[in-house]
Amino acid sequence: MFNSKSRIKFISIAVGLAIAAALAFWLWPDSAKNYVWRFNLQTLETETLTQTYTHQNPHFSFQYPEGFNIGSFQEGEGETVLVQQPGENRGFQIYILPFDEPGPITKERIWQDIPDKKIVAEQKVKIGGEDALVFLSQDPSSGAMREAWFIHANFLFQISAKQELDETLSKIMATFKFLNI
Repeated sequence: MFNSKSRIKFISIAVGLAIAAALAFWLWPDSAKNYVWRFNLQTLETETLTQTYTHQNPHFSFQYPEGFNIGSFQEGEGETVLVQQPGENRGFQIYILPFDEPGPITKERIWQDIPDKKIVAEQKVKIGGEDALVFLSQDPSSGAMREAWFIHANFLFQISAKQELDETLSKIMATFKFLNI
């Protein structure tokens, strides 16, 4: 099966990979290693989310904190919903794009269109009842980003925010729901 040279080579490669994985884990920021995005309304304090945004097409809504402004605009073939807190450099965006593929979205599918996209600390969660892929990425101009991608009714939703907004964004996304209008 294995001769002694093959066995030594296999063990050397395995040890090298184990050392590389340990170094990568040790060097990666603690916040990325230990943070779990939470979408359970029973465990999140949502009393700070006093405002409700309703989008017309596709029909969805979510709650958000007072003091944030919301606007939307067409961008390419899709639409961007921008949620920001003026003067605080805090906010997130939802990019909505017509999409004719079934869900759920996977990192492999994202890499088909964006091969250089860094996807780390990925998690599968439900947003508005849909399977979503939530992960950390790196934006050259904004730094560490939290992203959530999911598909609903022939639309792809791409939600992104600076990683510092994780807690607020997870509370907001826990209230995200699709409306039957």
